[in-house]
Amino acid sequence: MMALGLRRSRRRRGAVAVGLGGLLLAASSARAEPKRWPTWPTEIHRISASLIRDVRGNELTGERQRVAAIQELDRFATGAILEPLLHALDDASPQVRREALRMCFEREVVACIPGAANLWAEGGEPTVRVAALKVLALDPEPSRAALLIDALRDPSEVIRAQAADFLGSAPLEPSVRQRARTALLAKLADVSVVVRRRAVLSLGLLGPGEGTLSIARLLEDPEPTVRAAAAEALGHYRDATAVPALRRAIADPNEATVARAIIDALAVLPDPEVEPDLLRLLDDPPAGLDEYQLAAAIARRPAPSATLLEGLVDRLDEPERSDAVLQALLAMGEDARGVLEQARARGLAPPLEVEVERLLDAIAPEPPPARPRRFPALDDRAGWRDRIERGDAFARRRAAAALARRDPPWRRAAALAVIARPGPLAGREPWVLALAAGPDTWEASGAEP
Repeated sequence: MMALGLRRSRRRRGAVAVGLGGLLLAASSARAEPKRWPTWPTEIHRISASLIRDVRGNELTGERQRVAAIQELDRFATGAILEPLLHALDDASPQVRREALRMCFEREVVACIPGAANLWAEGGEPTVRVAALKVLALDPEPSRAALLIDALRDPSEVIRAQAADFLGSAPLEPSVRQRARTALLAKLADVSVVVRRRAVLSLGLLGPGEGTLSIARLLEDPEPTVRAAAAEALGHYRDATAVPALRRAIADPNEATVARAIIDALAVLPDPEVEPDLLRLLDDPPAGLDEYQLAAAIARRPAPSATLLEGLVDRLDEPERSDAVLQALLAMGEDARGVLEQARARGLAPPLEVEVERLLDAIAPEPPPARPRRFPALDDRAGWRDRIERGDAFARRRAAAALARRDPPWRRAAALAVIARPGPLAGREPWVLALAAGPDTWEASGAEP
C-alpha cells in the first residue's frame, strides 16, 4: 500500500522515478547526517504511512501528522529514507515541502535537485522557493546556475538576497562565474540593503576581477553594514586601484566595524604607499579601535617592506604601543627577524632587549632534524648489545641487521650466547636475526659463549 501511494504522486517527475536507483548512490552525506538504519524492515513504511495519498493524489492525513512524519524520518540515514523524502517534495503542504527541502540541503542529497527545480519553477510561497534555491545551489551546473542568476531579479527581497549569497559560495564553472560576477555587480544598486550587502560580499568571494571601482563606490553607502562589506570585498580583490577610495573612506568618521574593515583591506593591498598610512593609524587609531586591532591588521600584510618593519621596531619603546607591536612582529615571523636582529645589535634598553630576545627565540626557525645515530664501533660489544636489546622493536631489528652486515669476529659467539640462555626466546629475536643474517655459515657446536 505504501509503495502504491508513493507511485501515485500527483506531481512526480518521470526523471526522478526512472533514475531513482542511480540517484540513491548520488546522495551524499552532510556533516551531521544520522547513521541510524531501521531496526526492522517495516519501520520506515510505518512512519511514512502518513504521507500516503489516494488514487486522486489527495492527502489522507492532516498536515500536522505529515510534518511529524517527515521530521521523524530525519532520524534515519539518507539511504533508508530517500524514497519518502523525494515523495514529500510533492506534498500539498508548504510546510512539509519546506521540511523535506531542509533535509535535502542539510544532507546534500543531489537526488532532490530535480524536485527542487520544479518547486522553484512553480513559484508559490517564498519560503519554499528559498529552500528550493538552497538545494539547487548544491550542484550548480550551468543550467541550474542560470536559475540562481535569474533569481537576482526576483520581486522577493529574501530570494534576491539568497541568490546573491549562493552565487558567491557555489562552485561555478569559469564561464558561469563571469556571468555571475556581472549579475552581482548589477545588484550593487539594489534598493534592498540586505541584497547590496550579500552581493558585494559574494563579489569578494569570487576573487579578483572586474568591478573594483563599482565596489569602491559602496564605501559611501548610507548603510554601515554595506560599507563594511564593500571594504571586505576590496580586500579580497587585492586591487591597488582601490587605495584612494579606501584612504578617503578612512579619513571620514565611521563606525568601528566599518573602520576596521577598511584598515584590514588597506593592510593587504599591494601598494607600498599604504604602509606610512598604517603606521599613522597605529599612532592614532580611529574612534572605537585600539592599537592591538591596528597591529593585528598590519601583521597580516603580505611581504611587508623594511620601512614598515623598521617603523614597528621604532615604536617598541613607546609603552602604550609596545605590547601590540610585539604581537604584530611575532605574527610576521621570519619577515621580522632581520630588523629585530639589527635593533638588538644597535643596543636596546634592558627591559626591551629581554622582550626582543624572547621574540627572536619564538620566531627562530626549527632546527634541522637530528641525523640518525651512528652505530657503535665494531669492537664496542657493550654498545652493540645496548642497541640490540634496548629501544623499540624496529630500532632493535635494524641494529641486529647492521651487526650482521658488518660481521665482526665476535658476532656469532655473542648471538649464540644470548640465544642459548634458558627460557622462552621472546625478547631475543633480534639476536636470532643477527645470527641468521650473517654472510657466513656457522656451527652451533663450535660456538663459544
